[in-house]
Amino acid sequence: MDFFNDHAVAFALVCVDTPFPTGRICRPTDAQGRFGFEGLAAGPDGGLLIGLRAPVVDGMALLLPMLNPGAVVQGQAAAFGPLQRVDLRGQGVRSMTRLADGRLAIMAGPEVDSDAGFHLYLWDGLSAVVTKVKTPDLTGLRPEAMFELPDRGLMLLSDDGNLGKKLGLKDSKDAEAPERRQFRSLVVDLPQGS
Repeated sequence: MDFFNDHAVAFALVCVDTPFPTGRICRPTDAQGRFGFEGLAAGPDGGLLIGLRAPVVDGMALLLPMLNPGAVVQGQAAAFGPLQRVDLRGQGVRSMTRLADGRLAIMAGPEVDSDAGFHLYLWDGLSAVVTKVKTPDLTGLRPEAMFELPDRGLMLLSDDGNLGKKLGLKDSKDAEAPERRQFRSLVVDLPQGS
């Protein structure tokens, strides 16, 4: 994991042996032991952008470009580009999707499960500026997946897996009845790309 050291981000490593062709996998954690990849979107030139929920470093969310996902599927080692820092106002990446116009929609949220709000941003992938999108009130929602609906906007899907706990009930993700395992959705209008 020299990649992270080369990019001046302080992490501790946790390593796990796996049966996969890559063998041993090491993942970094921040000083509090948090680490999570939650966003994944098409990157430029056939690569992928991996968004980290945690850690947030110096108030900036981290995006890790994977340059060769096709080769990785064939069992080759992953090649990464320069770590990118994006200003999501102190929050981490909870979901990402590449829009038809080339912009990246990024859902930002808290590093740890909390009632802190979620916010939607648009990024052109080149500049240091991200644009916060005005959305309906997202209070009580945990939008952790999204996709573009042509000519309609962006569909947000809320992870309600632990909603039951807040209501003093069994978590819906653990419910025996399939109809109790649920999520909520919301369509958000997007500003036109420039």
